Amino acid sequence: MLFIEGVVCLEKKIFNLLDSRDQVLIRILRIISKENRWYSLLEISQEVGLSDRSIQRYINNLSLIILDYNKSNSEDFSLLFKKHRGVKIIISKQANINFLISHIFKRNETIILFIDLLFNRYESNHEYMIKKNVSQYFINHAFDDIQSLLSGLNLNIDKKKFNIIGEEISIRECIYEACKIIFYGDIWPECFFLLNEDSIRLDIEYIIDNLRLNMTNLAKINDLSTRLSILIIRYRKKYPIKIASQFKKYVPRHKYLSNVPNLYDIIEQVLYRHKIFDSNETYFFILILLTNDILYRSESIKKYLFEYHRKIETDILKATDTFFKIFQNDVSEIPQISLEDSYEFIFRSHLSAAIYPQYYKDHNFYNFEDVYSEYFTYVVVVKNIIDKMKIELQFNFFSKERYLIDRYIMLIFSLGLNSNFKKSVKIKIDTNFSDIYVNYIQKYIMNYFSYKYNIIFIDDSSYQKYDLLLSNYPKFGDDYDLNIEYPFDEREIENIKSALEKLDNNQFSIN
Repeated sequence: MLFIEGVVCLEKKIFNLLDSRDQVLIRILRIISKENRWYSLLEISQEVGLSDRSIQRYINNLSLIILDYNKSNSEDFSLLFKKHRGVKIIISKQANINFLISHIFKRNETIILFIDLLFNRYESNHEYMIKKNVSQYFINHAFDDIQSLLSGLNLNIDKKKFNIIGEEISIRECIYEACKIIFYGDIWPECFFLLNEDSIRLDIEYIIDNLRLNMTNLAKINDLSTRLSILIIRYRKKYPIKIASQFKKYVPRHKYLSNVPNLYDIIEQVLYRHKIFDSNETYFFILILLTNDILYRSESIKKYLFEYHRKIETDILKATDTFFKIFQNDVSEIPQISLEDSYEFIFRSHLSAAIYPQYYKDHNFYNFEDVYSEYFTYVVVVKNIIDKMKIELQFNFFSKERYLIDRYIMLIFSLGLNSNFKKSVKIKIDTNFSDIYVNYIQKYIMNYFSYKYNIIFIDDSSYQKYDLLLSNYPKFGDDYDLNIEYPFDEREIENIKSALEKLDNNQFSIN
């Protein structure tokens, strides 16, 4: 059995801060937004586990929430309801369902308290109770829920001073991830009201222009604005950061190539404008940039950074070199056309693993939700790579195993190597259906499961051993003998999926 270090998935933890009503509303939203069609109350009630009447009440609440959202935003959503058809949500092309989920988050009292706590807006519980007109019981109950979230990050609540205590880098990462989730889609979240938006935007433009990045990606620009805003707010609140000396060496302090801008001086100048003269803050923001892909869009900066790390022989570069040596020996050769981008991606992944105390969702806001059940074969392969790297290098950041596994699997998918990892499953279809319909079923199954399995269909007249039998007449109750009917639909697919998951436990060999 694999030992996997725990993962901090902040989105799930923030979802758990919501009361049961808001949680159900979000679950219903996720269900009815999967496809552009009508959903019956019965279908929703079976998935949520509530009565039709209860679902009807929640649908009415959703209608009011959508009306409230549309008042302060463009009319991105509308909810249709018909007695005999059910409910259907209409979403404009300029929006997605996360905009509406964010709206629910921002209305919730516990989430509001959580944001106020993250940004240290009040001096005491008493002040919060008076100004927000809430009870001490509510504050205590909310603190208990929030503490369960923070414990996974090695953070705690100072209930007397109404703030969060712990390692500063973890606090800032928690704020950043929480903002990305709660204020999803907001160009300038209300939590930054103390700062001048135009000033921050100009700072980011200054960085981009002086580093000659030639970048127009608004989402990434906004992301950098969020990072810089959090840094300024925390520093002004008297919570400076301390960067360990082993991390400072990752940052080139002085340039030694004439055609490359001086990264340190540029960031230092930006922070000076905000009266921040602490070199630790400069190092921290540069480290953030080094884990982000935008710096590496400049060929000269990328070359400069790699040469610098190779010159001083950092553990990050050694780990990246070792990874590619093992990967190409044990897994697959990487095409030359993809080698440079792949190297940069793994380099940044190792840097993130080194400097961040906790594994969050990901510093590019992406992860595999159920990586260990959905991609077990991949996990075994990359876990073996990590084990070999640990023996050869023994670097501390290899303890961030879950994070590294996710990143290595992302690389495999980006290279299109997933076919190397597919499990072979032999399926026999034993029915009295016409050949043309059997062909349809085979294609249906192939389209649905080919991302994960190498499906091999056994001829119905063959005595060859199979893993799964599909039939339209009764069998003898084996878990891998499934009944299928005409028309072949989602019920059959779900049954096949369950059977394949059981087969996964038997660990098919890799082709």
